[in-house]
Amino acid sequence: KNIKSGEIILIPVNENDELIFLSKTNLPSNYKLHAHGIYIKDNLLYILNHGYKYGGERLDIFLIDVEGKKAVFTKSFQFPNELYGITNVLIAIDDENFFVTSWNTYVHDENGMNEFKFMLSNLIQFVLQLQTTYVYHCSFSTSLCKRLENTSGMMNNGITWNHDLINPI
Repeated sequence: KNIKSGEIILIPVNENDELIFLSKTNLPSNYKLHAHGIYIKDNLLYILNHGYKYGGERLDIFLIDVEGKKAVFTKSFQFPNELYGITNVLIAIDDENFFVTSWNTYVHDENGMNEFKFMLSNLIQFVLQLQTTYVYHCSFSTSLCKRLENTSGMMNNGITWNHDLINPI
């Protein structure tokens, strides 16, 4: 089967097993799914979504029903304009809080990425060794994202935490 943009697929561990295509339910009709970073916690799937003019830059959360082969949309977090198109990976701490990285300094608009501006910003960033991407703490209860101190990097492209050792919030 051809995989189409926006599909949610479970990939089995055993190579002989078939891919499991999940139908999306409850997703608002004006939303499109353009997944970037994903995170799974319990039976919730968190998707960083570059939806652009189809719902904006957001974190979408789906309840996964493997038996019913469904991904039930539960809620979204709308990112502020300064993170438009540049969110990369995330970790969910609890039902209200998550961390997200920015991977580039070039903020997109609702039409998506401008290839020339993207390439130029990358060239400048790498030539000058600019440390201009960050980790942000975002909260559903406040609808805000706060840039964390001492998290600057050239291209923050991964994040994890050991919840047994620290409480990050």
